Amino acid sequence: MRHLNEETAATYDLINNNAVLISKIHQSFEALEEALGMLKLEEPLFLTYIAKKSFAKAVCNNIQNATEEYKIN
Repeated sequence: MRHLNEETAATYDLINNNAVLISKIHQSFEALEEALGMLKLEEPLFLTYIAKKSFAKAVCNNIQNATEEYKIN
């Protein structure tokens, strides 16, 4: 039983760390978009927007794939 609790805690810590990292990356994209917008650098702003959307899609796909692995049929 104790091993299960340690494993659950480790999984929770990993998920929590990943969520924090994803949040920080998203905040960085937002800050970069804001700075590029203020500087009126349209092409880099557009590329940053595309990169942010691609990152979000990859994160969502990874979550969906991980969720499907644990579905009970």
